[in-house]
Amino acid sequence: MSKHNYFGLKAASFLVSGATRGAIYDTDKGSVFSLSKDGKIIVQKLDQGKAISEICKEDGVSKKELQNFLQKIVDLGLGEFAQEFRAREKVEIPSTQDSLSFVHCEITEQCNFTCVHCYNSASLCKKGKELKTAEWVRVLQEVYEKGCRRMQLVGGEPFCKRKTLFEVAGEARRMGYEGVEIFSNCSLLTARDIANIKDLKISMASSFYSSNEKIHNAITQKEGSWQKAIENFAKIVEQQIPLRVGLIISRANEATVEETKAFLKEQFGIEHIGSDYVRPVGRGCASDLISDSMISAQAVTSPSFAKTDLSTFAKRRCGHNCFMDKICISSTGDVHPCVMERDVSYGNIRRASLEEILASPTAFQYRGMSKDSIEECSKCEYRYCCFDCRVKARNGSDNITAKPWWCMYDPLKGEWKIHKKGGGESSIEARGEC
Repeated sequence: MSKHNYFGLKAASFLVSGATRGAIYDTDKGSVFSLSKDGKIIVQKLDQGKAISEICKEDGVSKKELQNFLQKIVDLGLGEFAQEFRAREKVEIPSTQDSLSFVHCEITEQCNFTCVHCYNSASLCKKGKELKTAEWVRVLQEVYEKGCRRMQLVGGEPFCKRKTLFEVAGEARRMGYEGVEIFSNCSLLTARDIANIKDLKISMASSFYSSNEKIHNAITQKEGSWQKAIENFAKIVEQQIPLRVGLIISRANEATVEETKAFLKEQFGIEHIGSDYVRPVGRGCASDLISDSMISAQAVTSPSFAKTDLSTFAKRRCGHNCFMDKICISSTGDVHPCVMERDVSYGNIRRASLEEILASPTAFQYRGMSKDSIEECSKCEYRYCCFDCRVKARNGSDNITAKPWWCMYDPLKGEWKIHKKGGGESSIEARGEC
């Protein structure tokens, strides 16, 4: 090792600097490793071509101590020693700016339920002139040409407009869309609907709020909704149609979440069961839907991130993790950044082509909104491995660059804040692997 006077990160490893600390992203394995302030500075200098001997002299670090530190990075597969400096291989980072991976199609805003938390504030009332099948087909062809192969048909309740729903689904399958999903409350399904879904090889998704019938019906504000849901879940599963279920957590059902998941799995064998907290949009803005325990449960107080491969790393450096390659098209033709982001429209497909809409200043701003443009997050070393939801972060305000309120990390201090039992607040140092 004495002959090795240089050190560099491997091609798939990237150093990201925060205001205080740093992080090394291993995009081969998807892992992220935290660096102390001094460690960050040392790796920066070495990766730019400084010799180990120079670092020891400048920073007053013993060669043995420095080599032990660097050996840890080598053992993690993140870097390597060398006898001479080698400029890093340039890794081609894929761009996703001109492509789409997913589209939400709101077939109708009408719904036979009036769920207390509905992001779309849906009801049986129409809000405008809804798109016809021919209009959907035209825009879905444009979306397809952007590389998109997955879509969700949603409402309102899409079975309120059954004819259009199946016409659009059929055209999408013929067009080449590989993943077509209908999101429905499953209360209006008929035997013929289920047969059509199976014939078209479409998957289903639904919301279910509680194994307790009274709680579920209170949330949907529709008597009999619980019974209809479980009857049709059984029929869908019997026909071997893929079904996933989501639980939206509010004050009314937070105590029954785990037993509801168990109920769905035991009764119907449903494996894909997700849960999420009420988002502050539409009727979900009502403050009485949220409890203090729900707020506490969402707080992130230690590093906990999904795997970040090269594609994910590239996407989050270039733009927003959702807005970049997903869109929502409303029943009246407005193109939104997200199914939840109702206040922003890029344009309307009745007045412009999708190409023109995605080239608009608003679309450019939202699709390119990486964490580098978010308050405080821009100074955080975890900004490219941390999932972002703008609707949730701005929490009903007009501040589109608000820091996620649930994140307890302070990048200026390099500390995670934690709440003590009985109230109060303290801090812990951000810990890492090297």
